[in-house]
Amino acid sequence: MQESSSFKERIELSAQFVMQQLARQKEEKKMIRQIAATILDKKGRVTVGELTDEFPLSERHLQREFKLQIG
Repeated sequence: MQESSSFKERIELSAQFVMQQLARQKEEKKMIRQIAATILDKKGRVTVGELTDEFPLSERHLQREFKLQIG
């Protein structure tokens, strides 16, 4: 019984982790769309540094996600 409880706990923890990762990815996609809108609003006259000041992403992560989602 002890082993099945431990196994059940591991499954529940794994499921929670996956759900958190999916939620984080969804939020990042939403943020990248907001960043793209900001770039359009400013007619491209915005630096990556200004974007990272406004949005909670590192410069490198912003570049990777933007390239992945926008192209």
